[in-house]
Amino acid sequence: VSDPLVNVQLVDNIVGAQAHKAAADVISDRTVTLVKNSDKVLPLKPAGLKVLVTGWGVTTTQLVAGEFTSHGASASVVETGISPSSAKITAATTAAASADVVVVLTNKAWSNKAQLTLVEKLNATGKKVVVVAVRDPYDLTYVSSSTLVATYSYSPVTPKSLVKVLVGKFNPVGKLPVDLPAPGAPDTVVYPFGHGLGY
Repeated sequence: VSDPLVNVQLVDNIVGAQAHKAAADVISDRTVTLVKNSDKVLPLKPAGLKVLVTGWGVTTTQLVAGEFTSHGASASVVETGISPSSAKITAATTAAASADVVVVLTNKAWSNKAQLTLVEKLNATGKKVVVVAVRDPYDLTYVSSSTLVATYSYSPVTPKSLVKVLVGKFNPVGKLPVDLPAPGAPDTVVYPFGHGLGY
């Protein structure tokens, strides 16, 4: 290459270009993996649906809620952090009482008992609970829920793809890139490499 340096005058015309954003959407849509849907909670019908988005991620929970709103649902947020306190868990379970469905985002819950407690308490409310592992898919064998989803990322493009799958605008085609073993039993595979459900 005769001139390996970037022409900084052209950066704004290339980085973040619409064609690149569209390509990112297509890639992201195809990665969302529906791991479990045993009670057929998904796909959700968003029109008039009351959704509580809770769990990890100040920005991520807000983005997911915004995507639900754009699809016609009514969404509220109770962000609980990486290690939710008892007060935050109580706030989330209290808010769940007025929701039709709860979407709880986890991040490394396999190593964080407080996040597991949050999911357990949300399940105890009797509401439909969708657990979304936004980083490590391993979270999904540590939680008990009839509806499990993995996104592998919480980058800004991911919430749009996630909600498209949750409301059935995109049929999930993502597949697990790893085995998900049972907690404390690495040789016992709960969900194998290549597993992924559709509608």
